Amino acid sequence: MRSLRTLLAFLYFGSIGVWLGAILFFSLTVAPAVFRLLGTEGGGRVVGAIFPTYYLHGALAALVSLGVLALAPRLPAARPGPAGSPGPAALALVAALVIDLVAWWVVEPRVHAAGSPAFGTLHGLSMGLNLLVLVALLVALWFSV
Repeated sequence: MRSLRTLLAFLYFGSIGVWLGAILFFSLTVAPAVFRLLGTEGGGRVVGAIFPTYYLHGALAALVSLGVLALAPRLPAARPGPAGSPGPAALALVAALVIDLVAWWVVEPRVHAAGSPAFGTLHGLSMGLNLLVLVALLVALWFSV
């Protein structure tokens, strides 16, 4: 039984860690390098091609971590909130998933279809949503130990 709990904890923290690492690596290393080397237009095409997979991986990581919480109610991260409601770690993960899906399905298609004036606003919104996912993941980790 202990080995199953260890495996589930590994999957939980691993999925959040990979998601968090992907956000930081893409935002701080990949995107700046691509735009520096290819310019605005070429960089936009490359980053636009990456985003569907980027958001898919985030959604999968959220589903893995939330699935673990459902399967392992004794993990510290699965502690319930008041009156048996979902705990703060689960709520933060659900928030990260919803934000990830909004960025993927709502904002990104509009960014690529937008003209120059709207592009700046939508790009800023996309970056803000990415930052919110990052914060939600840190909150989830904070309440997971």
